[in-house]
Amino acid sequence: MKPFLVTAFVAGLMFIGSASAQNASHAARIAASPTDTPSPQLVCQVYPFPNAPGLSCSGPVPSGTYQAVFNFLNLPAGSYTYSWNIPSQPRIYGLVGCTTGANCTVQFRANGDDFNETVTATAYNTTTGQQFVLTAYITQLATCNGGGTIGYHWC
Repeated sequence: MKPFLVTAFVAGLMFIGSASAQNASHAARIAASPTDTPSPQLVCQVYPFPNAPGLSCSGPVPSGTYQAVFNFLNLPAGSYTYSWNIPSQPRIYGLVGCTTGANCTVQFRANGDDFNETVTATAYNTTTGQQFVLTAYITQLATCNGGGTIGYHWC
């Protein structure tokens, strides 16, 4: 009976040792895996009615003048230079900081018809040489007169 107890005890120690080695191996794999870091983004907010930053800016009503403010999010650490490509069209005007600044503000008119323009910005990390070319949008859906609670509805 004693040899059986000794064998069971040794087998138990081997199992415990094996399980702890597997746990250590699993912990090492987790520690070595890359962390989930968010990707860089170009986001937009509309004023005077700020919304959560997103990839697209739209005015809340079909007519009016709004400001679209574009900003970079989640850029890796470093020193940056910036460049902006803003569509040239009559409904986008009043550009502020849209040359070499880290953010850009444009005014746009929502005139009731479809409007969809792409804003492209480049952030160049002078520390690492990494470049990020990102896009966001200014959009406005067409509206039709009549109907709706405020005299128009989305077409």
